[in-house]
Amino acid sequence: MKQLRELAEQRKRELELREKQKAEQEAEQLRTGQKVDLPIQQPRIVRSPSRRSLMITKDIEALELPNTVKMRFPKQGDQREIEFLVSPDEGYWKTGNFLFNVKFPPEYNYQPPVVKCLTKVYHPQIDFNTSVCMSTLRMAKTENDGGWTATRGLVDIIQNIICIFLDPDGSDALNVSVGNMMMQNRDQFEKNVKASMLGQRVGGEAFEKQPIQYDFPTSKQEAK
Repeated sequence: MKQLRELAEQRKRELELREKQKAEQEAEQLRTGQKVDLPIQQPRIVRSPSRRSLMITKDIEALELPNTVKMRFPKQGDQREIEFLVSPDEGYWKTGNFLFNVKFPPEYNYQPPVVKCLTKVYHPQIDFNTSVCMSTLRMAKTENDGGWTATRGLVDIIQNIICIFLDPDGSDALNVSVGNMMMQNRDQFEKNVKASMLGQRVGGEAFEKQPIQYDFPTSKQEAK
């Protein structure tokens, strides 16, 4: 609503300026008896914000991040892409830092955002190609399947990301080999997670030692 009011006020100022210029032109013609063409400033075309822009702004304003999550905008002044640093304080991945990239498609919020995990991690719901498996990233088929609907927003995405670190689901695995290990041999799965966090190779895959250091603002306000 605030953006719409600002657009209306801008349009009003432009109309007032045109009326003032027209009056000055008529007065000059009466004084000189000659037709005078004063330069008239053309109104600046202001596009109305898209639904996506309005919804992203609304989501960001309503977002309250826990101490374990930080945010930043990789492209200054562009809200269509946001990065989040998730640092679990409990669970298998405690003390790690995991970088997530969130991009909003033109159809947002009718369609869910695209979420990628840019930090390589040994996790059943995150594969080694940055893809992430979460219920909120799938379009809902029923009212209660946890999928994406237009009533959801960025807060649901953040809550889901936190959840997959605190309560991972091996039965809904995107990384099938890791999911199978979790379901069939929980002790070995835990050892593999610890090894990956220490920067050791697991199943032929190399991992960076945690905690990985990323440059992030300390608050949402500083991220803008």
